[in-house]
Amino acid sequence: MTIQTLAHIDDCWNRIGVWGNQTPRCPKLDQTIHCRNCEVYTAAGRLVLERELPDGYLQEWTDRYAAPREVLPNSGVRDASRSLLVFRIGGEWLAVPVGLVERIAEVREVHPLPHLQSPIMKGLVNIQGELRVCVSIAAVLGIDEIVGQTQQKAYTRMVIITRSQQSFVFPVSEVYGIHRYSSLDLQEAPATVLKAASAHTLGILDWHGKTVGCLDAERLFHVLGRSLS
Repeated sequence: MTIQTLAHIDDCWNRIGVWGNQTPRCPKLDQTIHCRNCEVYTAAGRLVLERELPDGYLQEWTDRYAAPREVLPNSGVRDASRSLLVFRIGGEWLAVPVGLVERIAEVREVHPLPHLQSPIMKGLVNIQGELRVCVSIAAVLGIDEIVGQTQQKAYTRMVIITRSQQSFVFPVSEVYGIHRYSSLDLQEAPATVLKAASAHTLGILDWHGKTVGCLDAERLFHVLGRSLS
């Protein structure tokens, strides 16, 4: 495989896919949800992995991994060992630990429960033949989940999270995918953040020029569990 061949790879994912901003968006996203699930992206990756290695490549990386890791005093190590699922609700970008995410599903009909009083509880949804509790994260955080949905309705999804035998489903306006980060990247939420949202976040991340609120899993599940009572 030559460098010339690689230069002819069509990186559509950077233009009309999840990493791009051109319109119209790729029609395959309706079925694949993310470019990582598309055969075009997979084929391009195979081309990259099967190409011939340039001269000195193996020796260069052997030397790099053999060198001792340099850690600056009091700086810690940015190992990017943590992973989040990043998504949007209305105009807010949020994230939950990947370990909580059971699956991402197409939007399902929500069946309201009789005499439902809690603004957090939306009702029940059928996920692969099993009824799951559907909740509103927007109601928990005190944010508007309608903002920004009208123009990108096709990207709406439902996220299923599970922890300690508790499971909840919540709608989102858009799912980006998985983002890896270091604990050193997490910053305190500014004073301008809504009080309810700040109370349910561990901190914020600067991601692609956007501010992402990292939700506190323990507190989130506690509040959602109380909404069932």
